[in-house]
Amino acid sequence: MSKNSAFKGLSWLLLLLAVATLMGCERYRPLPNCISLSHEGIGPGWSVDEASGTAKHLESGLVWYRCLAGERFDVDQCTGFPMMLNLEDAMDYAKSVAESSGKPWRLPTLKEMQTLRQTHCQNPAVNKALFPSATSSNHWTSSVSRNGPSFGCATNTFNGNGYCREASREVLPFFLVTESP
Repeated sequence: MSKNSAFKGLSWLLLLLAVATLMGCERYRPLPNCISLSHEGIGPGWSVDEASGTAKHLESGLVWYRCLAGERFDVDQCTGFPMMLNLEDAMDYAKSVAESSGKPWRLPTLKEMQTLRQTHCQNPAVNKALFPSATSSNHWTSSVSRNGPSFGCATNTFNGNGYCREASREVLPFFLVTESP
């Protein structure tokens, strides 16, 4: 093999690697911060009941409390402090809210948390006009982890990804959801 043909082969390889790298960069373009997009309003697919502090996802029929558990909705904002509980206590809290309110409030499943996910932005990947106190952190869900009772399922609201390897003893915030009547 001549030096010239080896050089051509190496040149083609480097060119191919450069093109592949440049094409791959397009996939990893950073998304805008959702907080900067909150002026866009609640967006399509939702209806809001200001009096009850709830938002209904029209496609799924789910009704979400617009603040994190422990907070109170008051004129487009959440007041107070979110509950930070381990998984068992979060489930018990949801049950007590359901009993005292007469509505079947509960923790959402991983799949249901996806109805909150904003795919065009992140940090948090949640519509801040709908959920004003949403922050970028892990949030409990009611989904059961296949990794045993020492683990629970949570959604990271930075990007909306869910996973089932959160130690159930960790204290996390959580949303409450119910079915549309």
